[in-house]
Amino acid sequence: FANLYEEENDIETKEFVKEFQIDTDFELLFPDEYINNITERLSLYNELGSVKNNSELEAYEIRLIDRFGVLPKEAVSLLNSVRIKWKAKQIGLERLILKQNKMIGYFIANPQSKFYESPVFTKVLDYMQKHPLAAKLSEKNDRLRVIYSNVNSLTEAFNHLDKVLEVD
Repeated sequence: FANLYEEENDIETKEFVKEFQIDTDFELLFPDEYINNITERLSLYNELGSVKNNSELEAYEIRLIDRFGVLPKEAVSLLNSVRIKWKAKQIGLERLILKQNKMIGYFIANPQSKFYESPVFTKVLDYMQKHPLAAKLSEKNDRLRVIYSNVNSLTEAFNHLDKVLEVD
């Protein structure tokens, strides 16, 4: 029995999404006016790529503000895109499109993935059933996807994704 329980526990914490892609019409960058040195900008992008959790991201943000001043909206969007990536991967999305005030998330392409038997996916389905106006599930080219309308910012996008795993 212990073995069975361990496997179930693994499935809850297992990372099902290996690669994640975000496609957006929001500007996600450090503007030239904010960080005018190209080498420094590239170094900061690389550093951002290695940030692993929210506390590291908050420390990164504080260092940016200390060095360069208040973050412009493009930089805020860039940092929010990192939070969105983490949240999207957590709920089983491999791809996210944020364009024209819509957010479309594509779930794991492999229909045989253990993700579809996981407690996380159960929570996703539960959320969609309880909040039919928030988002809708549909299938396109044999891929399960979720569609949100009226998403006007990356903050809104994050908030939508964050609510999926909240316990009612």
